[in-house]
Amino acid sequence: MSIAPRTRLSGICMLLLALCVLPTWSAAEVLFSWSQIAVGSKLSVRAVVPSGESCPDLHVGSHVVKMDTRAHPEPGVFEDQVCESLLSPSSTPRVIKIGDRSLPDIGMRTNHGRHGLARIIFVGDTGCRVSRLLEQDCKSPSKWPLRDVLGGIANQNPDLVVHVGDYLYREAECTDESKCDKHIYGDRYSTWVEDWLSPLQSVSDKLVFLFVRGNHENCNRAYKGWFRYLDAYPLSEQRYKNCEKITDPWVFHLKHWDMGDVGFYIYDSSSSDEIFYRGSDVQNMRQKFLEGINSSARSSQMWLLTHRPLWAYLRRGMEYYGNVPQTRAVAEVMPEEFVAVVSGHVHFAQILSVRRDERRGKGGGAGLQPGSGRVGIRSITQIISGNGGAHLYAPKSVKLREEALSSPIWGGSVGVNLNKMVKSAYRNLALAGFVIDDVSTLGGFGFCSVDIPIDGRDHSVTRGGEPAVTFHGVGGEKSKKFLVAIPTPTNEPPYSK
Repeated sequence: MSIAPRTRLSGICMLLLALCVLPTWSAAEVLFSWSQIAVGSKLSVRAVVPSGESCPDLHVGSHVVKMDTRAHPEPGVFEDQVCESLLSPSSTPRVIKIGDRSLPDIGMRTNHGRHGLARIIFVGDTGCRVSRLLEQDCKSPSKWPLRDVLGGIANQNPDLVVHVGDYLYREAECTDESKCDKHIYGDRYSTWVEDWLSPLQSVSDKLVFLFVRGNHENCNRAYKGWFRYLDAYPLSEQRYKNCEKITDPWVFHLKHWDMGDVGFYIYDSSSSDEIFYRGSDVQNMRQKFLEGINSSARSSQMWLLTHRPLWAYLRRGMEYYGNVPQTRAVAEVMPEEFVAVVSGHVHFAQILSVRRDERRGKGGGAGLQPGSGRVGIRSITQIISGNGGAHLYAPKSVKLREEALSSPIWGGSVGVNLNKMVKSAYRNLALAGFVIDDVSTLGGFGFCSVDIPIDGRDHSVTRGGEPAVTFHGVGGEKSKKFLVAIPTPTNEPPYSK
């Protein structure tokens, strides 16, 4: 039996019509995407899509996985959905894509031609400040150069970029619309887009990030955006709705990604108030710090990453020596594997050489107690990279005055000047039994790079296995280079309580 030509033609038309009315599935619209380090030394790939969109597919080599929802929309505040996929460390470079956009894998180090060296970039305090007291010109690339700073960072081909905190600075309604948009402020999607997500998108196909929480992301400020977009932990209702005041410390081991036996200990100092704190706050911070240390494997070389610096030197009316409660909580219990602290918070670039004040004996605060059997750090380098874009501080002096170099030895006559006593008491408290031997301060916007020898040998930019710190201007131009001293271990047990 044969089918008549007209009948065959009708069947074809009906088939074509059916195909036309079948639902068509379009790829999710991805607004922003990036890759960052998450707890467990994993790579977290994240994407932001509009409210109502489903999460996109993530292509990892020949594998395709559906991204999970990290954060749902919050009507009127966050009109977006955040998606996430976690990837374990890989010994071979992987091609990671969302749609047509490629995202970097931290295992791509060998492509940069730095054999035996890992390059880490530190940048911080990047948002555009809009407050009741000051309105930075957010529309001027020279007054708020974040995009150019990120471009300069990308030109360094780093293995990892660490943002040491403070992303969102637009906290009040703008009054001068030639400088900033009137309606973009506060902890909401539109503000996060302007202050961080949009600038990030310009380099997220080239750079892998690790994010540290700053005081601008504490529970009184932009904590919701922090937990939605950047926190290294999985998002929970406790963290998001109730705000976790201090998140648990965690360690990123560079050796998991073939970058040497170095560990970054990430500590949340966002709520460590500079002035209003109690002794119980110091004890709680110390307990949190030690719990993380004692529950984590340590690398042979450890770096503390915390937004507020333990030590600093700034003269703005009164002298600032660092975050007092954090220094009191942490300085004396840091095991001797720690060689550096990297922070932001102070809006310039600074590096300080710090050592324990051995003159301070029993009862002298953080001084090592003879015969205690506990050994903490004896010397350490404090690095501050807080000049990433927010309105800069203009330090009056880049040279320490003599009396600021060390914690004082108590004594003197009854007739000593009261003002000098107050300053001396504050300095004694702030330095927590340590001495600042040297300090260098650099003005201007920029960032700093650290080249870490993976094999412990000399390289063209290092000496004796010591990491090299270089401060850069906006476009990446080098301004000054320093070496991080690696103290000789004593092989004595570290502090444990």
